[in-house]
Amino acid sequence: MQRFFFDTEIDGMFVQDRRGLDLPDLESARDEAEHCVRDRIAHRFQTGEDFELEVMHVRDELGRCICRLPYAAYLRGWMH
Repeated sequence: MQRFFFDTEIDGMFVQDRRGLDLPDLESARDEAEHCVRDRIAHRFQTGEDFELEVMHVRDELGRCICRLPYAAYLRGWMH
């Protein structure tokens, strides 16, 4: 198992995940990030909050950013 961290960037400001999750591999970390982004978008729709400038960054145990998921990209995918 590896530990992955799911940070959120909101309009250039970062909220760092200090706990992380133990997951078997990079693919599992990306799946978790995608699930989280979709849940957050659904919540933002319900509350009317803006989220188009939000981005999730997934880091590994060494602090390297291994993937970046812009919320707006998922919104575009839902609209088509």
